[in-house]
Amino acid sequence: FSLTVEVLPSKVFVVFRKLKKNQSEQKTNKQKTQTNERSSLKIRKMSSSSSSVNKTPALFSHPVWNNRGPAKLAVTGFGLGMVFGLTLYVSVLARNSWGNYASYFCALALFHMWEFCYVAMFHPSELKFDSFLLNHSDAYTYAFALANVEYLVERLFIFPLSWKTNTYLTTIGTVMVIIGLIIRIVAMYTAGSHFHHLVREEREEAHKLVDFGIYRYLRHPSYFGWFWYVVGTQIMLCNPLSTVAYALACYKFFSDRIEHEEQQLIKFFGDAYVQYRKRTFVGIPFIH
Repeated sequence: FSLTVEVLPSKVFVVFRKLKKNQSEQKTNKQKTQTNERSSLKIRKMSSSSSSVNKTPALFSHPVWNNRGPAKLAVTGFGLGMVFGLTLYVSVLARNSWGNYASYFCALALFHMWEFCYVAMFHPSELKFDSFLLNHSDAYTYAFALANVEYLVERLFIFPLSWKTNTYLTTIGTVMVIIGLIIRIVAMYTAGSHFHHLVREEREEAHKLVDFGIYRYLRHPSYFGWFWYVVGTQIMLCNPLSTVAYALACYKFFSDRIEHEEQQLIKFFGDAYVQYRKRTFVGIPFIH
């Protein structure tokens, strides 16, 4: 009995300690679990918040709106068609003092639509938004801005209205634009798949020297057409500064491009191109 009395308290104490230890461990584990759950919830909230801030609207993140997406191409084509139709109405049917300005945008819309159609017909695998040539280069964008600023400033603040709508200048400019566009379209269609917007550095297997049709007389008829079309747009707008600036910029651009392109063509076709070059001309002033 005395042994039982002495041993029992010690056993009770041991059991009590184990029970207390188990409760402490359970409490610690519970706290850890709650902490982990709160951290996980916080991370999910932060991730959700970040994604909601950076997420592009679903409409424009869809692949149909990328550089080759049909939606982007369709909307661009529709926009150019609307510009062409409205400005054609103003320039031909409305017969008001803004006719030459409307004709300028009408010509621009037609030019960019044709460039896209050409790629669609002869290089369909390369068809994309860039085929419209709307984002041709920074220089092209600056030139477009210059032409519009000059026309509006001179018309509204500097010159009499009769100067900016001079019948003779607008007629000459319009004829230059029409002829230039027709020659470029005919040239590109005649060359077919042998024409590219970018100068080729390597000869493709199917690449042939085109020396028939309009190419029998003009060595670079598409450049010839573009040069006189571009200069004609500024004469049509009666823009003296832009006419000079466009002519100089186009001369520099085509002078460098033709020199480089002909080096490549001589490498591709050898003496055949040298002889072809002797019997044709470029048609752009000071470029032989």
